[in-house]
Amino acid sequence: MAAGNADRETADSTDHVMVPPERPAYRIRRVWLSKEEESGYYYGFSNSGLWPLCHIAHTRPIFRTSDWNAYVTVNRRFADTVVREAKTADPIVLVQDYHFALLPRMIRERLPEATVITFWHIPWPTPGVRDLPLARAIIDGILAAASWVSYPVPLQ
Repeated sequence: MAAGNADRETADSTDHVMVPPERPAYRIRRVWLSKEEESGYYYGFSNSGLWPLCHIAHTRPIFRTSDWNAYVTVNRRFADTVVREAKTADPIVLVQDYHFALLPRMIRERLPEATVITFWHIPWPTPGVRDLPLARAIIDGILAAASWVSYPVPLQ
């Protein structure tokens, strides 16, 4: 999560930023979050729940319904943005990290021909994943990056 206003000041009217600014080679699309979404999605479900669960931290993971709801909402917003930004029916999409475990499924549902690559940079949880509420939804989201996984597991 970025602090400061530099991105807002450099983004154009469609929330794109040319990178690097001194010699633009590509553009990125910014997705803005409210403080509430950032709190629930990022600091809540992702970093107070998934992170300690995956690291077997000495801090018990905290899972709140409101954080889960924010996590789903933000993943959906990113999926909406990917679909709007896609120039073809079969784009290549890199989904980076545990903050977006639901995103591959959400993209696959709307862009079934997309190549979705997901990278999870933290350890995969041990059997303690059973402590994770909605574990099936998380696992289904990640597995959707594989084009051969065609069965959706409804979010509960």
